[in-house]
Order: sequence, then structure tokens, then C-alpha cells
Amino acid sequence: MTPRRAAAAWAGPLLIVIAVLIVLRDFAFGGLIGIQHVDPLAYWMPTHCALGESLRAGMVPAWNPSALAGAPFAADPQSGWMYLPVMALYTALPCEWALPLFIVLQPILAGLALYWFLRIEGLSRPAATVGGLALALGIAGSRVAVTVPFSGALAWTAVTLACAARLVRTVTPRGRLGWTTAMALAWGQIAGAHMTHGLVIGTLALAAYLVVALRRDIRAGRRTARSALASSAVLLVALPLVNAAILLPRLAYAPRTSVAMGYRGMEVLAARLAGIPAPDVGAGAGSAPSWALTFASSPGAYLGAATLLLSAAAFRSGRLRPLATAMGVLAGVSYVLSLNAVAGVAARTLIDVPLVDIYVHEPNRFRYGLLLCLPILGALGVDAWRETRGRRDRLLLLAPAVALWFVLPPIVGVAAARLALPLAAAAVTLVVLAAMLRRPGSAAAVPALLAVEVLVSALMGQRLATEYVSTGTLPPTTQGPFTPLLTPTVAASAYVRAGPIEEALAGERGRFLGWAPSLIGERGYLEDQQPAYWPLLVNQRGMLFGLEDVQGYNPTQLATTWTYLRAVEPKDIKYNAGVYVDPPKAALDLLQVHAFVTATGRRPAPGETVLATDGRWTAYRRADPPSRATVFTQWAVRDHDAALRAVARPSFDP
Repeated sequence: MTPRRAAAAWAGPLLIVIAVLIVLRDFAFGGLIGIQHVDPLAYWMPTHCALGESLRAGMVPAWNPSALAGAPFAADPQSGWMYLPVMALYTALPCEWALPLFIVLQPILAGLALYWFLRIEGLSRPAATVGGLALALGIAGSRVAVTVPFSGALAWTAVTLACAARLVRTVTPRGRLGWTTAMALAWGQIAGAHMTHGLVIGTLALAAYLVVALRRDIRAGRRTARSALASSAVLLVALPLVNAAILLPRLAYAPRTSVAMGYRGMEVLAARLAGIPAPDVGAGAGSAPSWALTFASSPGAYLGAATLLLSAAAFRSGRLRPLATAMGVLAGVSYVLSLNAVAGVAARTLIDVPLVDIYVHEPNRFRYGLLLCLPILGALGVDAWRETRGRRDRLLLLAPAVALWFVLPPIVGVAAARLALPLAAAAVTLVVLAAMLRRPGSAAAVPALLAVEVLVSALMGQRLATEYVSTGTLPPTTQGPFTPLLTPTVAASAYVRAGPIEEALAGERGRFLGWAPSLIGERGYLEDQQPAYWPLLVNQRGMLFGLEDVQGYNPTQLATTWTYLRAVEPKDIKYNAGVYVDPPKAALDLLQVHAFVTATGRRPAPGETVLATDGRWTAYRRADPPSRATVFTQWAVRDHDAALRAVARPSFDP
């Protein structure tokens, strides 16, 4: 390969990587993490660090003693077990670098994988680069970057599509076996990233692609309908079989968890235990019809003028129409399912149908389907534009997208400030598209322009003080996670550094409790992640130091732990929070709480010992703490409800 051809081959992938690194430079090179999203510090860092520490010691992490008074670990759907990027990064690197680099890796993987998929599908390098850039920067420039389950699900969906594209083009039995295995492994990584909505969207994308790809082969005479059905049957067997190590532990664990009650069931039971009225049947956070215009406003998950202008062009190309139709249908289904009105109907009429409860809990998660499909449609549109002849036909390629993405937003009231960059970039992009008709070699300017404008959008977003910038049509708080990614401010190395309280508790032989009732909200302590609160050791920070916490934050909890926590002291908290507001002595004894951390200045009770103080927080050893092991010589058998009432009584003797 000549240097010129090598440069052409590598230009697109390098542009994708460099663009993401520019946007996420503080993560990649500064080791910084933001608290814009509550999960990275409260869930992903402690959970994944514990996984990496266990793997470095050569152990499978079956049990996690450091949260929620102990819980299964590898079987937890979001533990990172068998999720290859997490296992590799956190095993090989120090914890404080693994999380920032993990955040950076996922949009890069998404962009490169989509570029690979589009090249396999026969698209030109400029077109494939447009698709990869739009997806990678759409993730990296918005809060999606730190919403790691979905940035990961999008990335591995792109990898799965690329493997599927290679599979349908492979003719040798050995090659088909290899690519079937690779595709199944990539599909399993979607499950490792997010086993519900993320996996559903990824599976729908794979199914949509395979339908059009196999139909294309049948019509071209490259395979028969019978062989296509046989290939589909092999895939249906391969997907769960190859991923048994991911699926089986989760499926075995699920019936023992709070999620087995269903989200509606959890709401009803929690309300009954808290002594408050049960909520009405209804959908969770859905979206208004105008939400999709977020992709055409800046800053945020802005996808670029070229992507949007050409998003409908491929539907007029005979060569590109099948794939465009598949992605268009997926985008349409995702959009409809994301709407609050649709989810509301499902909640009222289909709530007892299996899995509908999961859908109506968070219908807006289907919005990620459009974030995947629009870059693909935009990439297809680049080549459709290059292949179309005639002024009228070219105008027809652009007309629907211009009306949707550039005429409609100001009509419905999208704020002019959010449209300034998109409209200016659209004008320049139209000039470049016109130049392509006279000089086809100028097509490389399209991804270059796209990179510049979306980089500008992302960097503008990082200068904001808040992610909730007004669109003019939607309440700002309903736009997440497609809101701008803010500049991260927390040094991960500081977060994992032990202070006096952490060191003191490490010498104790029992569990501890971080206790600051005035801070507790519906989501527990999740809103309290500033450095001033770190020594309190809530939000599972104790996991980083091997400390055993009786509290935690997890959407999938042991049903016994979840129920007891709400029965022992009635309170109104979200289903994924696990905190105690005012636990009675019986609860502290049952949970074997040896020490607690609370506000400095509290007068110790008789028998309590001050262990350490760090600023506004002090750790105390309890008076006469319970032993870690007890021999029982008598017991009584009760049904679940009677047992729960017994252990929740303040007079209960563990």
C-alpha cells in the first residue's frame, strides 16, 4: 500500500479518535471525573474497582461484602462481570485511571465500529467517517458519555452490526463459524453494558439489519430462503449459548431480587411499608414529541449539519434503500416507544403483560435508538448525494431533512441561540455538497467540516455552568442525557485516597453506617457527592477501601435486604436507594454495625468511642457492638410477612 493510500485509509479512523480525545481530554489526560451524572462515582467506580481488585487476586467475585450489608456480585447485571472493557481496564490499570479511560474508550469504540460496519456495507470512506464521527461525538459531547451503560450499549451494538455484516458476506464454513461467534460475543457485551433497554435496542438493530441483509442475498441469488432460515436458527442458538457466562448468573439471581417484584410492585410495596398512598398506575419518564429536535440544536448531542441534511437522502437510492429502510424503521419504532403518550397507554392497558412494566418504567430510554440510527442514515446520505444525478433529484434528497431539522425547530419555538451553530454549519455544508458535484474528490471536506462544527458545539457545552440550557420547547430537565457534557472537576486520584476516617474504619471488625439524616432525599445521598461529603463514606465510597457498608445504591438488590430496609423504618426513597434515616438499635445489631460516621460535634453516647475526625465528619465505635459470629440454639419458622414483622420490631433481639 502506497503512503497516499495508507493515509486515505487511516484518515477517517484517526479523525474519529482525535476528535473524541479533544472533547474528552480532561478524562483521558487529566484523570478527572465529573459529578454531572450521579452514577460514575456512586456506582461505577466502586463496583468496577472491586471487580478489578478481585480479578487481580485471581478470584471470581461471587460476593460483595462492602455494600448493602453484603450482596451477590458477579450475578449483578451491572457488576461488570464478563464485560470485557471493564475487566481489562480495571485489572490492568489503577482504579483512578481505569474509570476516566473507560469513559473515553466507549465513544471511540462506537465511532470506529460504526465506521467499520459502514465500510463493510460498501460506503465510501468519507461517508463512513461521517457516520462514525456523528455517533462518537454525539456520545462524547453530551451527558451520554458519562451515562456509561448506554454509551457502552451503543458502542457494542455498532460492533455487533459490523460482525453481522462480515458474517453475511462470508461463504466458507470456517469463516461463518468465526464471525457467528464474534457477533454473538459482541451481542453479549451489549448485555454486559445494559441488560434491559440497551440490549433490546441492540437486538432490534441486529434483527433489522439481518432481515434486510438476508433478503438482499436471497434476491441476488447468493442464498436460498431455506439457507437464510437455517442461518437465522443458528444465530438464535449461538447468541445465548456463547454468552452463558453472562446470562445464566443474572437469570438465576433475578428471582431473588427486588426487580422480580416489578417496578410497579416495588412502588406499591414501598408505599405500604412507608404508610403512604400507593402511586397511580402510570408511565415513568417519557418524552414529548419535539424531543428529537435536540439532535439539531447545539450544544448537547448535536449530530452535525451533514448528518441531519442527508439523513433522508438514502431512501431515494436503490442501492442504499434497504439498509436505510431498516434503520429508518428502527428509528421510527424507537421514537414512538419513547413518547410519554404511548407509554401511558401501555401502562393503563398492558401493565400485566410480561416486560411491559420494564418498558413503562423508563420509556425515554428508547431515545438512544435514534442516536444510533441517525448517524447511519446520514452516512448513507453522503453516498446517495454523490451517486444522484439531476438538480431536481438532488433537491428531493434534501427537502425532507431540511424541513424536519432546520425549518421545523424555529417554527415550534426552539431557542434561536441553540440554532445559530446548526444553521450556520448547514449553510457551509450546502456549499461543500455543491462543490462535490463538480469535484468528487472534495467529499473529504464533509467529514472534516462535520468534525469542526461538532467539536465547536461540544467545547461550547463544556464552558456552561449547567447542563440544563433551555431549548424553548422542552423543560431543560427533561432533555437529559442529550444535554451538554460539562467540564469534569473531580480528580479520580483524590476520590480513592484514604483519609483519617477510612484508615480508622479499616482497623474495625464489623460493618459501618454513614449517617447524616438532613442530607437524605428521595435518592438517598446521591446528590451529595462534592468533596466535603466524601469522609461520610456514603454512596458506596467505602467499597474503594474494602470497608463493609450496610447501605448502598443499586437498582438490583436482594429482595430481603430491600424489604427489610423499608420495613424497619418507613421512609419514601427510590427503588434503587438503600439508606437508613433513623435505624433502631435492633436494626444496627441485626446488621452487625460496629461503627458509624456522622457530623462532627455530636456528643458521644455512653460507651461510644471516637475513632477519627475528618473536617465536618467523625467516626465512632458503637457501645458494645455485636460480634461477627453467633451460635443459635433456638429458632422459630414463620412465613415471609410474619418474619418481616418480627424482625422489624424495635424490640427484636437478633
